[in-house]
Amino acid sequence: WYRSSMDGGEPAICLFDPPAGSAIPPAPDMLLPLDHPGLDLPLGRICEELNYTLLG
Repeated sequence: WYRSSMDGGEPAICLFDPPAGSAIPPAPDMLLPLDHPGLDLPLGRICEELNYTLLG
């Protein structure tokens, strides 16, 4: 249990299961900075889904 910085300090729960560590590959397929022009559209879609404002 912790206070979520993403939800105005509301309570949140974090569950951790060590086998899930293999869900993320050891190295990314691609590494781009967040200001890369090709990421505008996918980041915009994600922000819209989360009701975030994308500043640029």
